[in-house]
Amino acid sequence: MFPAVRCNEKPGEILTATPIDTRWLPCFDAQGKSVTMPTTLPPQAKLMKTCPECRRAYYDETLLYCLDDGNALLEGPASTDEPATAVLHSTVEPSEAGTRSQVTLTDQTLTLPSNTGDYRRRFDKRLIAFPVVILLAAAAFAIYKFVPFAGTKSEISLANAKITKLTTSGKASKVAISPDGKYVVHVQNDGGQQSLYLRQVTTQSNVQIVPPAQVQYTFLKFTPSGDYIYYVVNSFTEYTRPTLFKLPTLGGQPQKIKDDVQGQISFSPDGSRFAYNRNIEDKAYQMFIANADGTGDEKILETASPDALDSLAWSPDGQRIVYETYGSLAGSQLFEIHLSDHTSRKITDKVWCCSMSGLNWTSDGRGLILYGRDTQGPGQIWQLSYPGGEAKQLTNDPEGFSSSLGLTTDSSMLALVKSATAGRMWVGPADKMGAAQPITSGAGKVDIYPSWFPNGRILFVSSTGENGLLFSMNADGSDLQQLRSGGESLGNPVVSQDGSSIAYSERRSYSVNLWVMKADGSEQRQLTSGNEYIWNVPTSFSPDGKWIFFNRWGLTDIFAYKIAADGSGEAIKLNDKISGDTQVSPDGKFIAYFYKEDAKAPVRFATAPIDGGESVKTFAACATCNKLHWSPDGRSLVYTETSPNGVGNLMAQPITGGEPKQITDFKSDMIFAFAYSRDGKQIAISRGTTASDVLLYTGIK
Repeated sequence: MFPAVRCNEKPGEILTATPIDTRWLPCFDAQGKSVTMPTTLPPQAKLMKTCPECRRAYYDETLLYCLDDGNALLEGPASTDEPATAVLHSTVEPSEAGTRSQVTLTDQTLTLPSNTGDYRRRFDKRLIAFPVVILLAAAAFAIYKFVPFAGTKSEISLANAKITKLTTSGKASKVAISPDGKYVVHVQNDGGQQSLYLRQVTTQSNVQIVPPAQVQYTFLKFTPSGDYIYYVVNSFTEYTRPTLFKLPTLGGQPQKIKDDVQGQISFSPDGSRFAYNRNIEDKAYQMFIANADGTGDEKILETASPDALDSLAWSPDGQRIVYETYGSLAGSQLFEIHLSDHTSRKITDKVWCCSMSGLNWTSDGRGLILYGRDTQGPGQIWQLSYPGGEAKQLTNDPEGFSSSLGLTTDSSMLALVKSATAGRMWVGPADKMGAAQPITSGAGKVDIYPSWFPNGRILFVSSTGENGLLFSMNADGSDLQQLRSGGESLGNPVVSQDGSSIAYSERRSYSVNLWVMKADGSEQRQLTSGNEYIWNVPTSFSPDGKWIFFNRWGLTDIFAYKIAADGSGEAIKLNDKISGDTQVSPDGKFIAYFYKEDAKAPVRFATAPIDGGESVKTFAACATCNKLHWSPDGRSLVYTETSPNGVGNLMAQPITGGEPKQITDFKSDMIFAFAYSRDGKQIAISRGTTASDVLLYTGIK
């Protein structure tokens, strides 16, 4: 029997990289030129799959269904001695699907399917044994079903999929699934440390393959063979740039592959190479292709800041890479780069707010699955048709999903992380927080970011999903009033010392900027401007109300600024330290903040003059220290610290030095934010839980 192969436009060119036999049959290209094709399989060819009905054999491991009758293929040879027709992998390019001829050669037939253009067809009558109509129909079915990008949108649905909860710890974050769906690897959070666990889906065994450490895993990926897990990780102690490692799936020692790998990676179909992005000091972003061992870098794309590169996915045919870009654009958008000539084009007009991630091609190459967040609501799972670029939301979960997912090679199984956060506002005596009581209630929301008015009312954000609204209430939770509506999401409100003004952050048109308004919600004014991924977050007012201090979050760093509350003048950078949570002292003379001297240095506290400059005092901080404030008397820096089991408490670092003191003794829940009342007698504190677990969708159609 003879293999089905594709005619080439160059007469006599052999379409295989392996040696072939010497028997030949004639065929013709789209222009009618004579070409020669091999009539036997390469000696090295290995039988891959067989149709159970017609017993036709296939040598293309990517095919799932028979080209003749559409039946699902089985692994291995047929159970009969009847000869089988062999099919090799097609190398037709998407852009050529409508112009190049594809032929099917057997010992009985040679047919050329119809394509656009005026073709001259020559047929050897000795080879015609089946009706031409049947053969053309089979060829049309093959092009429709198996040639990527043939113009028909391929859709999947999660509606009837079976959902299995693979973890119950509530501490999962990043996830990946092996190409065959047998294994799932995920990150587990353990109070400031992270570890890797591998789960065998059928046996439900869950094994730790990398122990807990002070690191942050940003991406996980199995190799196409499933033999290795590649992961990108940041270390708080050993290295400061994201670093790529590989680890044998069934255990072994991690091997460092490459430094400075930004975000997601994606493998070529054969697993011999991978694509990755690199951030060049926030000035440029570059895309590279490297060998699987990290050698042989080839730069294929570069964008100038603020246009950043992030998620990417190598196509099943190996011809292109789809990638995410954001920055100067209105949100995250998807482009593709053709590897033959490195040209790029936008593949959809759809824009996702903030970010997307988890890009995965569907098995037929006619679509992508991804996590994305639209302008309203939490992040969901989406499908994008290719090349049509039509976006379809596959989930509509009120709480949304985390930005990590994995898809099997046949697109039948999907692993993702489902997170649920709930938080209530508590109020208690500052010297006896054990007596604190919750003053808000309700499921599916987080009450966060308290700030006190001089009259004892509390300003806060109530957030459902990704959207936050501003409210005020009495210290016992009564007389709830909404102060601000409109906009896409509000956060981080701060009340001025005299209670007349409120500074807050607001996301509009994919950017987060600093705003100010009167205490009754009137006279709203925008004070900063910036593109996506530049977040301006207020932290405190100066005692006289003339200045607003805020932190500007960039893609890889954060700095302290101040700006005039009346909107006059530009924002002033206070120092060159990587610093956050900038707070003004009660006497208005100093600021305090978390900082790092450089990217490799540990996190510390510091105090400095209010107008900026060098630090006056510094103190050691912990990896889970957060949410810094001055104590009402100005003698301590108060902050949150999270234990290894995920419980948050308040700690106080004396300005005079010495060991920090624990000032609360909670036995459960995290602390999201807190604030002292103006007289220092009470503390409003947002406490709650975040549970994240791995879900497995099976039977996807």
